[in-house]
Formats: sequence, structure tokens, C-alpha cells
Amino acid sequence: AIINASILQAGIIGGPLLIITRDNPAAFVLVTVGEIFVICMSILLLIFIPKMKYLKKWKKTKRSSPRSISLSGIEGIKVLNHPKGDELELKLLRSEVGRLKRVLSEKNASMDEITGVRESLI
Repeated sequence: AIINASILQAGIIGGPLLIITRDNPAAFVLVTVGEIFVICMSILLLIFIPKMKYLKKWKKTKRSSPRSISLSGIEGIKVLNHPKGDELELKLLRSEVGRLKRVLSEKNASMDEITGVRESLI
């Protein structure tokens, strides 16, 4: 929808300019090339700016927490930065699962101790 609006805006601005400059070939070519450039750049920027923002956030979270990946705060299109990026992410997630399993077993052990003390009081 935004891309269509930007193309329409370029057409609204460039259309009258093309009509005004139709008698002067040099100006007509300049306006035509300018309009094509604006339309193409608006499409490309609206495609790639969200990807660049995602990449910047992904690199920031990668530097701040190298042991775990948190994608909950990142919105946008997923960008594959490196051919082995999925393998790296999978390795990090597996280590995170192992850490969480250890934490869970510690919590279960403490709960068993608490329930054991409660049962001995009853």
C-alpha cells in the first residue's frame, strides 16, 4: 500500500512536469529519468529498509547476549545473513534448551524438598 502511494505521488508530481517539458527534448529526458529513478528507489527502499533495521537489531542482540538469541522484540522480515546462520542459531537454541533443563531440574529438586518437609510435618 505504501509503495502504491509513493508511485502515485511520483506520478502526480512527474506527470505535469512531463507535459510542461514535452517541447524541450533535453528537459523531457531529464524529467523522465528522474521520475523513473524516484519510483525505483522508493520501491527498493521500502523493501530493504525494514531488512536493514532487522539486521541492525539482530546484530545488537547477538553482541549483547552471545549465549542466547531473543527474537521476541524484533519485528520484520527475517534476513539470512550467512549460509551457516541457521546452524549457528540452532546451536545457540540447543545450548539454551540445555541450560533451561538444568534450571528446571534444580527448581524441581527444591520443590521436592519443600513438599517433603510439608509431608513430614503432617
